[in-house]
Order: sequence, then structure tokens, then C-alpha cells
Amino acid sequence: MFIQDDWKIRPNLSINLGLRWEYFPPVTETQNRLSNYIFGTNGFFNGSVKTVTQLYNPDKKNFGPRLGFAYSPNVAGHKTVLRGGFGILYDRPFGTLYSNVRQDTPFFAQAGICCFFDPGAIVGPPPGSNIQYALGSSRLADSYPANPNLAFGVAPDGALCGNPACTSVTKVDVFGALTNEPTPYVYVYSLQTQLEPFHNLQVTVGYQGSRSRKLVRTIDLNRFHPGDTFDPCNPPQVGKTCGNVDGVQSASPDGVPCGASNPACPAPVIVGNNRFGRVFIPLPDVNASFDAGIFEVTRRFSHGLTLSSVYTLSHSIDTSSYEIGFQQTDPSNQLLNKGSSDYDVRHHWQLSGYWELPILSNRHDFLGRAFGGWTLGGILDKHSGFPFTALIGSCDTNNDRNGDGTCPDMPAAYSGGILKNPSKQQWINGVFPSPSTEFDVTTRGPGCRCRNIFVGPGYTDVDASIGKIFAFPSTRYLGEGAKLEFRANLFNVFNILNLQPLAPATAPTDIINTGSFGRPSDGLSGRVIEFQARFSF
Repeated sequence: MFIQDDWKIRPNLSINLGLRWEYFPPVTETQNRLSNYIFGTNGFFNGSVKTVTQLYNPDKKNFGPRLGFAYSPNVAGHKTVLRGGFGILYDRPFGTLYSNVRQDTPFFAQAGICCFFDPGAIVGPPPGSNIQYALGSSRLADSYPANPNLAFGVAPDGALCGNPACTSVTKVDVFGALTNEPTPYVYVYSLQTQLEPFHNLQVTVGYQGSRSRKLVRTIDLNRFHPGDTFDPCNPPQVGKTCGNVDGVQSASPDGVPCGASNPACPAPVIVGNNRFGRVFIPLPDVNASFDAGIFEVTRRFSHGLTLSSVYTLSHSIDTSSYEIGFQQTDPSNQLLNKGSSDYDVRHHWQLSGYWELPILSNRHDFLGRAFGGWTLGGILDKHSGFPFTALIGSCDTNNDRNGDGTCPDMPAAYSGGILKNPSKQQWINGVFPSPSTEFDVTTRGPGCRCRNIFVGPGYTDVDASIGKIFAFPSTRYLGEGAKLEFRANLFNVFNILNLQPLAPATAPTDIINTGSFGRPSDGLSGRVIEFQARFSF
């Protein structure tokens, strides 16, 4: 629902005002087979899974104002315009974030194992998991034998009973949402001036910005916290830690046991709910910002030729670039994850041209239709690379640098050494001359604030098109304006080598070994030619 109106305050000043209200109803289920993880009196730690009629409460406060203006000052022969605007925009939460609630108790149960700790020692389902090893008679799910260990019912708090008396539980994964889930929104604003200093030459200088609020990141609230996996084994094992199986943090991220002499962890802290496995909840606590300066020049020539050049200098910053999937090495420390967005492109230049060839353009007879109607177009697209991060990917406790039981982790420090302005050949060879001395991958702790501090290889592309229009005379059956258009599109005309953006490192050797880290794994598409035909009448 929206209202909008325009006011012409003066002959050279116009104002546009509006207000929009948007409503996105919460997730429901037609047969009320819906449940959610509800926080208890102690918050998450004593929460439970309950059946609900709607996944979260509706947010009915989504009012978004709009403001815009256009002003033509009395300069440059009245061929100057100043435009600006502001608005608040709301967006529906990403539906995939909540689709897995169908797997929650009491309607469904998903039990699993994970091999984060000493995977080489796992030879079967771990003790106490109640998971049995069996083979099915086919690939169909119902061909596998039923597991009697998972048939003891559901406890009042939604946990899956592990025995007939329900004195133990089989930990299952849970998906849910906060009871009060706000709608993500973004402040958008822009200011630009457009002038025509010469005939058929337009120059535009502008700024665009946005500030996003209450964006979502989906994390496991029942995860280990930094330092949790440094808990000692019981019974003790030389050189090994066994992880936080009791839901209590017993050491700080640097591996020092909690106690009065440890200011980072004066006493053990309860950090989880031992009744469940992983508990995935979308948290609306991500902020993002975007700022861009835009400079554009457009020149229209005689005989149907137009050239345009646009340069954009921009920067996008956030703590998480996507709603779901791994992005943060330590979800409990948003400041550690603040950096350039995964899709940030600092410099972008585009040069384009379009030419309606004047060949027989004034002829409307057979010769004009047969040999006229040619068009040429081309685009040069060039931009800087996407950012990437150096990460430690090993998941066993001996390489879990921050003790949170998940991987990858940030290195403790980066001392510099990447090649400056590397060529494509240097990218292929590797841009880190000596990674083993440039990254500290042995010191325990939360890691450095190093998200997306490196920029990958840039991108250059030239596309072109050539078209021919055959105009048909007016007829009874085709009417007026009937035409047949042929077009050939050439992508990456000069077959320029563009390297694939770099993904984060996923193992310690990816940092220490120059054979993998800092090297693109592949190239992007080469030349592609596409032919099109379209008949319109």
C-alpha cells in the first residue's frame, strides 16, 4: 500500500513525496504441523521445541517514506539538473532460511554425526549417538531397516528420547526463528547533477549510498564458543583435547583454563543446551553499508552513433554477505568479521557504443529494406577483483586455533608479503612468495581481523553485436511495422584470459604451500558467439 504525490514548487523545482507500507506475513503451515525453538527463562540455554501456529510474530511497522527532488538552476543555459532522493525499503525475509523447520520435532527428527574432532579415529557411529550402521536393499530411503533406538518418543521439551524411560536423549538438529523477527530494511539515498556543457554532450556526476539494517545471518546457537574445545579429555589423553561435550566453556580462546587468574574467562560458563544438537536460528543483527561515486559522459553524434563512458568508485562493507552458509570464523564476534563484502568491487569502468549505420537509412523502398537497417554495438567492461580471505581449514582439535570446534579459522596474524599489482602470470604462479613466514597459523586465539583484506585478479571483457533488420511493407495479415531481426552477439570478442575469483583457503597447507593458496584454480569463459532471430508483427 502506498501514497505518492508530486509538487511543482517553482518552474525549475519539483518535489516528490510518498509513503509505502509493506507487510510480509509470517511462515505458517496449513495443517499446523509447525514447531519452533522457544527460548526459556535462561534464554537459549534452557529453551525447548514447541508447536506453534506461526513461526514468528508478524511485523506490521514497515513504513517506508520516499522523498525526491529535481532542481534546474539558472546556469549553463538552463541545461543543468540537480536530482536527489531518499527512501526506506523493506524486503521479505529469504524463504529458504525457514524451510528446514519442517525437520523439527515432534513431526520429524534429524539425527547425525559430525567428524570435527580427530576424524581419523572415527570407525563407526560414535558411542551414545544411537545411530546404527546398516545397508538398505536399494537406494530408496524406505529400504533401510528401522532403527529401534530412535523410537522412544519425544520429551516434553522437544528432545528425542534416547531410551524407554527418556532419561537420556538422542541429540537432533533443530531449525527455527526468533519469536519477534524484524523485517530487514535499507536506507537508500542519492544525489547527482547532470549538465550539457556542449551540444549532445551530457556529463553526470553523482553519489549513491545505502545503509542496511537487521539483515540476517543463520548460525548455530548451540555451537562451541571460542575456547570450548580446549576442554581436557576425561580420562586425560596426552596431547589431545576432547571438546565441550558438557556445554560448559572451560578455557578461553587462547587455550588458558578458566579461573580467577584468567581475566578472559574468570570461571567456567554455560554456553549450550545439551538436550539438542545444532540449533540454527537466523539472527537479524547484520549491518551493511555501500557508498559509490559515479562519473558518466555520454556523447551523441550525427548519423546514429552514441558513445557512453561510466566510471564507478565504490565500497561495500558488512559482517556477513549472505543469509545462510559459512561466512564467519567466529559468529560471537561481529567486529572480527567486519570487512569488505564478498561481492565488493572497488573500481568499475564501462565504455559502450551503439551505431545505427546510415546505409540507405533514408530509403523506404525495396533497396532500403534489403540493404539498410544495420546496427553495431560494443561494450568494454573492466573492474577490479573480488576480495578474499586467508583461512585455516583443518577441523581437528590440534589445529582448532580459536577452540570453537568449527573450521576454518583466521590466522593469528598477517605480516605482509603479497605481491603488489600482480600480473596474470604472477597470479597463476602465486602471489604469496613465502606464506609460511607471512601468516601465523600456530598461535591460539581469536585470530586477526583479516576478513577480505586481499583483492583477487581483475576482470576485462569486450563484447560486441551486429544486427540487421528486414522491414516488411504493411499488409492485411502482418499489419504495420512487421520486421525480421537477425543478430550476432560476440562475448569476450578478443578471448581475453580472466581468472576465476579466489575462494578462501580451506586447509593449513593452503596457507603454507604456495602451490594452492593465492592462486586461481581456473579461468573464466573464453569467446562465445550467439546468433538470434526474432520476427515481430
